[in-house]
Amino acid sequence: MFQEEDKMVSIIMPSYNKVNFVKDAIDSVLAQQSSLWELIIIDDDSTDGTAEICKEFAEHHKKIRVYEKKDFGGLKGASVSRNIGASVASYKYLMFLDADDIISQGCINDRIDFANENPEANFLVFPMNSFEKRPGDKENIWKLNCKKRTYLSDFLRHDIPWSISSVLWKKCFFRSVGGFDVVFPRMQDIELHTRAVIHDDFRMKIFCGQNPDFFYRVRDEDRASERVDVLGRFEEGVLMYIEKCLNEINDVIILKNLRGTMFAFIQQLFRANKLLGKEKFLEKKRGAINNFSSFKIWGVGQQVILTLYSFLFFVGMHRVRGFDKVFKYLFIRL
Repeated sequence: MFQEEDKMVSIIMPSYNKVNFVKDAIDSVLAQQSSLWELIIIDDDSTDGTAEICKEFAEHHKKIRVYEKKDFGGLKGASVSRNIGASVASYKYLMFLDADDIISQGCINDRIDFANENPEANFLVFPMNSFEKRPGDKENIWKLNCKKRTYLSDFLRHDIPWSISSVLWKKCFFRSVGGFDVVFPRMQDIELHTRAVIHDDFRMKIFCGQNPDFFYRVRDEDRASERVDVLGRFEEGVLMYIEKCLNEINDVIILKNLRGTMFAFIQQLFRANKLLGKEKFLEKKRGAINNFSSFKIWGVGQQVILTLYSFLFFVGMHRVRGFDKVFKYLFIRL
């Protein structure tokens, strides 16, 4: 027999200046068909009224708890808040939900049912979709291959198979993995999931249903990947991720997939060329080549492919469908 707490989920929500969206996120939790949850909100010193909205919800719903990040000290950031939320969570299972995303009404019920059907699993993955204004306005369901045994290569290639909210964790496994590495400026969820996948106690189960239970909100600023500040943090995160993987994974063949993460940054850099201006773009390109060439997975093949990619990009070939996909494949393989 299951104890009641063994069937309950602690939903961790980091929040920072999401005043226009946080109500929708909380309402989606309150609308759950199941009551087997608690919502833990960690506000990171919001200045736009987000914290006040969260606290008002907590005053009327005893299943919601709100903490202020400043009471815990340390670094700022969503990953820090998620770790804090996990540390105060009451229940066996954890899931993470950002303050501008939403979950379906059956999310908790379906996840707990699936977890109970697979009690040995400590890492359960569910399908997701993205949306702009309301669920269903975009058809971009992230479907998973239920027969696939490992997704390590996908993460190393930066072909991200799932997002942070797609996962239902056993709390004990999340803590065993070590939680989020808060020094990463970007790619924190990718680094965490990579660390989970290679963990000795990793026991994953994938839900093969077709209906997504989590919806990721796509906003204008999310599309502005060419922004200089985001690009800089992404480059730093990429370098940290590659170095960490090279130190912790011993399979030389598998590690070659990290070239895909290199290429992901190269794509973003080239897309930002107009915003950066010619001199700044060339400076960052030289810096990226210098940084990447210090890793053992970089060779003559990558330099040749990058040279060809650069030439074809600036004659307009990047507009051809599949251009980046083909060059990413070649960049990894050669």
